[in-house]
Amino acid sequence: MEEKHLNVVKKEVPDVVLMDIRMPVSTGIEGTKLIKEAYPEVKIVMVTTFQDTEYIVEAMQYGASGYLLKDSSYEAIYDGIKVALSGKSSDGRNSFREASDATKNLQILL
Repeated sequence: MEEKHLNVVKKEVPDVVLMDIRMPVSTGIEGTKLIKEAYPEVKIVMVTTFQDTEYIVEAMQYGASGYLLKDSSYEAIYDGIKVALSGKSSDGRNSFREASDATKNLQILL
């Protein structure tokens, strides 16, 4: 995560950040760690091309709410953001689970 991106988070303090796992300067894992240390209330949804299990697990250990595959439908992305913001899966449970039909490409850790 580049300093300019972290400055945007500092200035805007968004409710949710869509974070790419692999970036040119650093990783989304490092970015997640930095954001969550300073702003624990900010929800972070990792976005990746592949199911990079190792990276996803590490990002979640640093506080990411879940992940989406980049080829997810707009509906799945929208639903994933809503799930991250609400802190609940679509069925109201607080658990690591594969999301329901509308968000089949989303996995969430709550």
